[in-house]
Amino acid sequence: MSDELESRHSEAVLRDNTFGILDGDGTTDEKITRLLALLPMAFEVMDEARSTIARLRDENEALKRAQTEYPHLPIAAPN
Repeated sequence: MSDELESRHSEAVLRDNTFGILDGDGTTDEKITRLLALLPMAFEVMDEARSTIARLRDENEALKRAQTEYPHLPIAAPN
């Protein structure tokens, strides 16, 4: 399967699982299976959030160091 095709398939499965849960379709076992199928995506989102938080902390620390080392220089506001 090509990466694009696999991505589209994954998106379709994710969408179907999500709407199936929201609509309450299927048996209890099917609902549980759908929820379990969403876990890898939830973990991926959590990993991305952790990475973003770590990067922002590092940038904030670097900015604080720069302000301490060079107090006479203006620091541009982030865009």
